Parts: sequence; structure tokens; C-alpha cells
Amino acid sequence: MIVAGIGFRQECSAEEIAVLITTALARANLPEANLVAMPGWKTGRDDTGRNAANNLGLPLRAVAEAALAAAAPHCPTPAKKPMPGSGMASAAEAAALAAAGPGATLRLARIQSTNATCALAEGPGAPQDSFL
Repeated sequence: MIVAGIGFRQECSAEEIAVLITTALARANLPEANLVAMPGWKTGRDDTGRNAANNLGLPLRAVAEAALAAAAPHCPTPAKKPMPGSGMASAAEAAALAAAGPGATLRLARIQSTNATCALAEGPGAPQDSFL
């Protein structure tokens, strides 16, 4: 399973995220992703991530904070400004790794556009309790 993990600013559009995921897949020489994953705390505030996943025809999973925290030590790309409250270095990498499940590996470390980040992970898939 290939998971595209995303993180984004409030001013980001669904189109910007969809283009970034497509760019990430091309850079990793992968034909497609199976799932889009994002931190659960973002899902209740807007539909940007959901709309981006819909634009790509992919399911979206909101990753629980505990699963993100467990994945965080395996994220190789430090953020210039860790996320407020969590201190997490990379929402995209943590979401991708957590949603890809136990033993997942990054296929592409975090890349960024103006308002979004994306990372790709591969794994067997996460247990249902990892999602909101």
C-alpha cells in the first residue's frame, strides 16, 4: 500500500495538494497512491484535504494523534517550525508512516509547495484504530 501523507496551511487549496501528490508520485516513480492521510486535528476545521483526495479519486484517512506521535521519531525531515501544540516535525511524513502501518518505510521524504507538504510511505496498512 502506498500512502500519500499531507500537511497544509489554512490558505491551501485542494488543487495545490492534488498537484503536490501527483508530483511526489512522479518523483518516486510510483504510478499511484492507495490512500491519502492527514493529521486528524485538521479534518474538523476544513474540507481541503478531503476535497484533494476526492479530486484524485482516493480515500482519505484522518490519523489519530497517538499514531502520529508514534511515527514521529521515524520522520527524517525536520520542520523549520514544528507544529504548534504537538511539536511534531513533519505532519506529512508522520501521517504517511502511521497510515501505512507497522514496518512502513518512506518512499519519498517530505516535499513542499507554497502551502502544503507531502510524503509517500509504503507498508501493509494501519490497523483501524490508527484512524479517527
